[in-house]
Amino acid sequence: MNVKNKKFAVIVDAYSTGGDYVSAFKDFGVSLVHIQSRKDLAPYMLNSFKDEGFVENILYQGNIYDTSSRLKKYNPVCIIPGAETGVSLSDQLNCILNLNCNLASKSSCRRNKFEMIEALQKECLVTPMQYVSDNQVDILGWVNVNNLWPCVMKPVDSAGSDNVGLCKTKDDLLQSFKNITNSKNICGQKNKYALCQELIEGTEYSINTVSYNGDAYVTDILKYKKIFVNNSNFVYDYAELIPFEGKKQKQLINYTKSMLNALGIRYGAAHSEVYLTKNGPVGIEVAARAIGAHIPLLLKNSIEYNQVFLTVDAYCGGSIFNKIINNPYKMLQHTRLVWLISKKAGVLKNHDGFKELQKLRSFASITPYVQPNQNIYKTINLLTSPGMVVLSHFDNNIIEEDYLTLREMEDNEFYLLNNDSLQ
Repeated sequence: MNVKNKKFAVIVDAYSTGGDYVSAFKDFGVSLVHIQSRKDLAPYMLNSFKDEGFVENILYQGNIYDTSSRLKKYNPVCIIPGAETGVSLSDQLNCILNLNCNLASKSSCRRNKFEMIEALQKECLVTPMQYVSDNQVDILGWVNVNNLWPCVMKPVDSAGSDNVGLCKTKDDLLQSFKNITNSKNICGQKNKYALCQELIEGTEYSINTVSYNGDAYVTDILKYKKIFVNNSNFVYDYAELIPFEGKKQKQLINYTKSMLNALGIRYGAAHSEVYLTKNGPVGIEVAARAIGAHIPLLLKNSIEYNQVFLTVDAYCGGSIFNKIINNPYKMLQHTRLVWLISKKAGVLKNHDGFKELQKLRSFASITPYVQPNQNIYKTINLLTSPGMVVLSHFDNNIIEEDYLTLREMEDNEFYLLNNDSLQ
């Protein structure tokens, strides 16, 4: 292939939101190369991949110098992670090819959640108390000594509320430890360690940013609501887009920018999760990639410039990024991202219930995560949600009414299942 006089970019693991970079780069006249970071990635990730738009698809097989050598002919403008699984490999390739990149010395802190919190603490940022071990007795002893009941257990390097558990008792903790260490994370790797953290009481927010040369721009702030359902404490109910301006927002933004600096995030997209407590912000984690579930594109009619577009713009000259870097993002309408919640398990018969949602006054879009004749599970986390509905309107009261209607519909045979049920 003749690569002369062409611009190229590289996406590592273009899954979920990562796949949305394709059309954005195309609009800037940039061709794309794809790298799959591992052969054994989770099936749901591999099944979502669309190879249209890539001039080459490279399977990384462990030799970083061989892969970087294959990329040199493209002289890429950037190498970015499309999903959490691509963060570490993107770091390595950027460093070897001497491209604009995040601080190499902090790379492991951007994937390992224990090291991440340690790095934040070194910068005097408020974070949860934590302990990591491959021994359940040690973890139990740490919780008892520090009187941290209830506590939170999670894998060291995963995403999407995968195997995150609230532990109120010894039995809860031991079961959560077993669940974590007997499974693989969403990156396809066996969990050797379990991370135990102090439970933070407050409201969860995600602050999504794009950085270039250390300057961070906040593209959107989402306020989360979680509920207890199907015997799980960490089921996402919805995320609500909130304005840039406000006292709480100022606290969140200042804290988030300090987190980015502490983790050496100087370029590209980042997705930061922060709790706002009565004593101020508490950092939970930062992902050095765009927010997942295609959320940037789902917000394209709600904010002026979404995270995916602005990331591409920043790497392609920054005509918009440089213009707005000191300006707040503009909310064009109220928006609520609602995760569907199934209280039943079985085989989905059809999408007839989903179609009924289109009659809601604030309905904007629906993204089914389960297709007809596929298994649908009781929703216990993000990975078991049947889909996402976007409600948008200029009147927030209409969104609230439609949201309540949606939940009522779900409780009334909304998910039509075949006779074969799952246990």
